[in-house]
Amino acid sequence: MTCEVYFYKFLVTKQVFYKSKHSFALVNLKPLVPGHVLVVPLRTSVLKLADLTLEESIDYMKTLQIVHKSIKQIYKADSLNIAIQDGPEAGQSIPHLHTHIIPRYKTDGFNDSIYSKLENKDIYIDFFNRKELRESFKPIDDGNRIERDDDIMYDEIQWKSPEFIQARGLNTSNVLEYFSLSPFYDRTSNNQVLTMQFQFQQISIPMNMTFQQYFQSRLAEMTGIEFILAYIREPDFWIIRKQNRKDSTNVLILQDYYVIGANVYQAPKIYDVLSSRLLSSILSLKNSINSVNNMSKYQVSDGGHTYKSTPMSNSNTMTPMTPMPNNKDDIKSNAFDTLLNESRDKQVYLDEIPLYGKNSTLEMLGIKH
Repeated sequence: MTCEVYFYKFLVTKQVFYKSKHSFALVNLKPLVPGHVLVVPLRTSVLKLADLTLEESIDYMKTLQIVHKSIKQIYKADSLNIAIQDGPEAGQSIPHLHTHIIPRYKTDGFNDSIYSKLENKDIYIDFFNRKELRESFKPIDDGNRIERDDDIMYDEIQWKSPEFIQARGLNTSNVLEYFSLSPFYDRTSNNQVLTMQFQFQQISIPMNMTFQQYFQSRLAEMTGIEFILAYIREPDFWIIRKQNRKDSTNVLILQDYYVIGANVYQAPKIYDVLSSRLLSSILSLKNSINSVNNMSKYQVSDGGHTYKSTPMSNSNTMTPMTPMPNNKDDIKSNAFDTLLNESRDKQVYLDEIPLYGKNSTLEMLGIKH
């Protein structure tokens, strides 16, 4: 079974994020705005809307509704433009029926319902010319729109095949076959070679082995690109690893993929994970420093800091929960205790190692002060 998808004569499998029986949805390599996607019939001979069969028409409308809901939810759009260019005179630049879905917002300064005229030269020229008259929208030139590479496209894909799941379910014995239908799969891999061989050859599987174990043992005898099951946690989680086998004991890991439920994802890069975690840590540190700074005030006359007590929430009955502090030392103590309690409740890590003195951070780092 092939999973290659064509938009007219262009192979767009890597751009497809949704696929039904007769239709698919893909993202543009150069989207006009974030969330700009196309819905296209799978049959490449469909030039206009009238060329769809009844079954294809029903499937096409269902796909439009599904993608419409997804784009509106993911991009928090207030409205959506849904535009069909039905023929070259209507601005259709590719002879294959397709529908544009474009997120719209109340703040974009353009309240037209849809473009009254679509130019053949540039189907959005009228739209952008009117946008340029408003300061709230600045269009991006085609040359400045960054084309996304394969790694970025793969990183955004969430792939699944409801038809396969409904017909056969998903388990360890068929998860690699399920994965082979996804755009992540390499059809020049050793897995594909073995699959083709097994279709035309009689194989004898040892009594103490499953087919999956036998398949992976045969892969270990070959060299080149292969996909193996690296981790199994039935019934809903598997890790599939793409690797380049040099010999029976030496492999180079290329990429991991997650199968979670019926969804297949490409594992994120370590760089992206660390960047996200570091940014999150820096933000938490910044918020903590701001909280501490807001709690204290330096008084020149006192020669030190004074701390504000944490204000209590209002209630119908004004009953003091704790006795009022008698002096500034009580205020300092209450504020510090409050900070510690809030940190424990929010699971914020506070280092108990002192900065100065014996067994301090500076001493462990060998820094003299």
